[in-house]
Amino acid sequence: MLHRSRDFWDPPGPEAFTRAEEELEAALTALVTALTGRHGDPGTVDLFPYLGVHDDTDEPEEPLDLDDVPEPLASLRDLAGSLYVWPVPSAGRWLGVTVGQADREEPYELLAAVGEAATLPQGATRVTRPPGSRPSPAPAAPASPDCAPRTDR
Repeated sequence: MLHRSRDFWDPPGPEAFTRAEEELEAALTALVTALTGRHGDPGTVDLFPYLGVHDDTDEPEEPLDLDDVPEPLASLRDLAGSLYVWPVPSAGRWLGVTVGQADREEPYELLAAVGEAATLPQGATRVTRPPGSRPSPAPAAPASPDCAPRTDR
């Protein structure tokens, strides 16, 4: 976990969710922009199939054995809908970032993960995400170095 919003056990109002989500999305956009500048365009991994969820156009060829989903994808599938990934061929690994939330009362989190290249599904990059999932971040000005959650809520 790279950054976390406040929790929402006792939020001051519905706008607290919006502010926290926007703040974490801005931090994700800045991180994706920085990593893209260094490592090239990211791919995306759709995490919905790892939950056993898919639409008519995204049905996997073979059913996934959900008990055998490798880490860190097994943990990330419960937090986010998609993951930006950059391959690191020299290490046989990948680097991924996303924003996730475990449950409505839990904080939003900016997450980074590293996994073995073999854990990514074939053709996992550049996947179209289901409606309602997060769009690709647009390049933006880097986030403030002080990305700490606001405490004035």
